[in-house]
Amino acid sequence: MFNLRRRWYKFKWRFRKVSRIIVNTKRRVWNKRLRLWWYRHTYQWYVKKYGEFHYCLNKDMGALLVMNEDEQEKYFKELAIRRQWAENYEEIEEQKSNRQ
Repeated sequence: MFNLRRRWYKFKWRFRKVSRIIVNTKRRVWNKRLRLWWYRHTYQWYVKKYGEFHYCLNKDMGALLVMNEDEQEKYFKELAIRRQWAENYEEIEEQKSNRQ
């Protein structure tokens, strides 16, 4: 019985370690790279279609967990620019329509 319990704890420990590696890899590849790249290049379309409250303008906590300080600073600057653009989108469109 004791040996079975020891095996179970070893299995659980290894499983948790492997699952942490998988989750962190997913965060590094998907959240930090692909999703942020997608949001950077398509946020204007999202704002035009859904308005300034689309979730692409929210902080991505999964990506922030795996970023270092320099990457976080760059991310927050880009996010501020995207949010500012979303807030001013209606004004920008009005100016464009008045020019024409």
